[in-house]
Amino acid sequence: MIRDFAAGVSDGVRGAAYLARHLGLWKWVVAPALVVTLVGVVTLGWLIALVGAIGLVGWTSLAIACATVIATFAVLVAGPFNELLSEAIEVREAGLRPPSFSVSRFAHEIAISIVHAIRRGVAHLAFIVALLVIGRFVPVTGSALAAVGTAWVAARFASYAVYDAVWARRHWRYREKTAYLRARRWRTLGTGALVAAMLVVPGLNVIGLAIGSTGATLRMIADERRPPPPRATA
Repeated sequence: MIRDFAAGVSDGVRGAAYLARHLGLWKWVVAPALVVTLVGVVTLGWLIALVGAIGLVGWTSLAIACATVIATFAVLVAGPFNELLSEAIEVREAGLRPPSFSVSRFAHEIAISIVHAIRRGVAHLAFIVALLVIGRFVPVTGSALAAVGTAWVAARFASYAVYDAVWARRHWRYREKTAYLRARRWRTLGTGALVAAMLVVPGLNVIGLAIGSTGATLRMIADERRPPPPRATA
């Protein structure tokens, strides 16, 4: 468990190192980062104005609200760019010959990703509501359980977001995606935990998903290169 979790964190670090070595890939990182940064600045300005107007929201609440808005928006904006980033990495590392660009194909992939993201988001919201109830009404241990549960949920959904950059191009069904996460629970959770942590750090939050998607792509390339297990003989 611990070894797999650490390996997942290492996958994310490997993704960061890979991007640092291949600056040509940064066009897929910078474009969504600029959009997210702009939205972040506007959101921060609006919240600061709100604080000045009503004088009830503390700076801690402001930071949490701003980080939440930016992280949520980052997932939506970065998705298509992370798919293109993942494809470029597979071209470089696995000799992938991608099909010629098609607006209809690209739109279809994005539409499927959005539908799956909404499905995942509903589950995410249900978990968050349940954790809030636990934190509010369970005595003594409720707050601790809610904190640990929130960290787990954030890591799990971040892992889904970064691996979906690869899955979407393979046209995986939703149950295939969730089965992959279950089969590699602790390794994907390690990558997700690193990305989730980056999403709440100013500066890193606009590139965290790209780093995670790079690490996830390299991990899947490595997995697919492994020979299948020998078949049992009678």
